[in-house]
Amino acid sequence: MNRLYSTREVKAEDVKALFPKLAEDGQKKEASFLHGICQSKWGIRGAVNVYNNAVNNEDISYTGLYSMARNMGIGVV
Repeated sequence: MNRLYSTREVKAEDVKALFPKLAEDGQKKEASFLHGICQSKWGIRGAVNVYNNAVNNEDISYTGLYSMARNMGIGVV
């Protein structure tokens, strides 16, 4: 039996576990941005896709993540 889970239940600790590089480097603004995407209708998958595309673009700064989300059509939260 599957448990119901809402994207609103994603916590900051979950984002730290998903993106350990951001936590190691102390990039709180970037982690908060991805946390907002995780809690939106795009969910964890959307945040992971934004992060992976930003890594491929070699820019995981806030500006790089923000630009990637906009290019992917993900509404910025």
